Amino acid sequence: MPAQPLPVDIGSRRELLLDEHLIAHHSLAFRLHHPVAREGVEGLADPYGCSYRYATVLRVEGGYRLYYALVDRRRVDGVMTGGPERIVVAFSPDGLCWEQPVLGLFDYRGSWENNIVWMEDNEAHRFGVGGFSPFLDTNPACPPEHRYKAVAEAGPLGKAALGGNGLVALASPDGLRWEMLQRERIVTPGPEASGFDSQNLAFWDAARGEYRLYRRASYREGPGGSIHREVLTATSRDFLSWSEPQRISAPGAPPVQLYTNNVRPYFRAPHLYLGFPARYVERRWSAAYEDLPEPERRKALIRNAGAEPKESDPTGAGGQRIGTALTDTLFMHSRDGATFHRWGEAFIPPGLCTRENWFYADNFAAWGMATTPSQRDAAVPELSFYLSEASRRPGLPNRCRRYTLRMDGFASAWADARGGELTTVPLRFEGAQLYVNFAASAAGSVRVELQDASGAPLPGYGLEEGVELLGDDLDRAVRWRSGPSVAALAGRAVRVRFVLVEADLFAFQFR
Repeated sequence: MPAQPLPVDIGSRRELLLDEHLIAHHSLAFRLHHPVAREGVEGLADPYGCSYRYATVLRVEGGYRLYYALVDRRRVDGVMTGGPERIVVAFSPDGLCWEQPVLGLFDYRGSWENNIVWMEDNEAHRFGVGGFSPFLDTNPACPPEHRYKAVAEAGPLGKAALGGNGLVALASPDGLRWEMLQRERIVTPGPEASGFDSQNLAFWDAARGEYRLYRRASYREGPGGSIHREVLTATSRDFLSWSEPQRISAPGAPPVQLYTNNVRPYFRAPHLYLGFPARYVERRWSAAYEDLPEPERRKALIRNAGAEPKESDPTGAGGQRIGTALTDTLFMHSRDGATFHRWGEAFIPPGLCTRENWFYADNFAAWGMATTPSQRDAAVPELSFYLSEASRRPGLPNRCRRYTLRMDGFASAWADARGGELTTVPLRFEGAQLYVNFAASAAGSVRVELQDASGAPLPGYGLEEGVELLGDDLDRAVRWRSGPSVAALAGRAVRVRFVLVEADLFAFQFR
């Protein structure tokens, strides 16, 4: 008789049905779900018409903050000109309504009445604006004056002052007043990366007791010297000294170019890393672009970059890519931070062809997400994402739009009307009840059975003794004829069997 596998200790963790990691066998399908486009985000308008880019959504006491860069770039007599890139912040109590505070921290164009939290300044030795990505440091050893941290690209002034490009470390006691942690770069390009022109980021991983860094890696390949975009990761104990970087991998996923990565632990299941990278797609110019929004603007962008729209340039070299490259958002997840399961289809596609989308740099997701009330029932929470749109639109700044998704609803195990089931590997849990996040049709249902490590139904917890789950619920307690308590099984090795008919199973949790 084969030896029984050792049980996986899940404690009271929430486990999402994103992959087959905890599944012994199944007859279900796994499918990706897609956020729904909502309103354009108001309250971020810039009086100078500058472009919004590389945003971070941060949960703080009392609500949320949205940090983002404003870039003042415009073409005058054929020459690109403008003011410095600057980092600004907006506040929101609920992730829906945003306003720009007057902070009075920086003088910009002769006024201190603005929401700027960081700018480059050579005399003050203040560097690091590119892809500025702040986080709240929950490391128990973190001093209060460094409670907020960020990494950013050195920036135009920093490259000259610091001896080259790279990432710098920033800290703040309140997320508004920032300083450089040291006057040197914490990460230099090295042999693995040629640039940092992306939203490079870092965070404290409480589940593993270390800082984790994700940054852009590029290397040249293919005809015309095209650049392939990938992601590197590294770890640190002190936020200043980092391990040798390694490329993240996605075994079995189709090869793609990742412009940003947007990886961080999922706040409802911190042992899981979730990533929402921007997929960069290069295409040659063809007649097909005549059917996308504003083809003449695309041609003008290509010509302004010193090229001509033509079908004979497969790599976009010479500036064609500015008018032909397209971007959208993917979804990936990992249990170790280095090996990811990346879904092959878009998580958030560009959507209907309107004047505001289907351009390069559209559909870049902000790093982080908010919990917001559902538009259908305010008592039901859902996840909100914030994506860029209207990029490279002459005369008008780009902006962001809110998208919503069911709580934990990134992907699911799913059965059609014919039904299907899955059984987990042996698990060891803590808690007194089992809760599930599921959605069934009017004709659908979910049933649950608890088994011993060998797969035999446990007395009182068999499939026929369970109460069928009907409806659609984010957190439904499973119960049997004897009631919902599973406290007597805590600490034992048990398998969970789910039987679905026309239903999605998103997550389960013992607690």
